[in-house]
Amino acid sequence: MNIYLVGIAGAGVSALASLLHSQGHRVSGSDQGVYPPVSTYLDRIGIPYHDRFDPADLPAAIAAMPP
Repeated sequence: MNIYLVGIAGAGVSALASLLHSQGHRVSGSDQGVYPPVSTYLDRIGIPYHDRFDPADLPAAIAAMPP
């Protein structure tokens, strides 16, 4: 499953991202200002993220979902 998390640099959401990633899901996300130690942690485990909130960064499948 592809999962996109808004607020991925938060303590709880980054832990959730790690858990989902370890279960084989494709996880990515965004947050405003991603800093160490969370940024280095996400980089190390291979979870891509954007350090801003921009609808243009949403994966096409998520951006196309109806509200």
